[in-house]
Amino acid sequence: MRLLGFNGGRISAVEYAVAAAFGARVGIVEGSGRAAAEFLADPLWTEPVQEEDRVRGSGTAADESHAGQLRQAGGSRRLPNIEALPATVDAIRAFLGGEAGA
Repeated sequence: MRLLGFNGGRISAVEYAVAAAFGARVGIVEGSGRAAAEFLADPLWTEPVQEEDRVRGSGTAADESHAGQLRQAGGSRRLPNIEALPATVDAIRAFLGGEAGA
């Protein structure tokens, strides 16, 4: 199951939380405002990063960038079933399982 979130008010906030709590894949469009922004910023939906996760990696630029982001974020990351999506057709289509660029 997937839930795609744009903006929203109190009801949307509950829908995002219930979907995430039940393990659904939740994609929230970044920059869409209100409940979506609050949900992405809520530390309840993050998990702590272990020290070895922060420093371990393959040494690639992507790994180093990710490690730096984790350090800047205070050592936490979003739960794996929650994604912040850029506001692009391709990103949303990919999240929903369609073909990108179609």
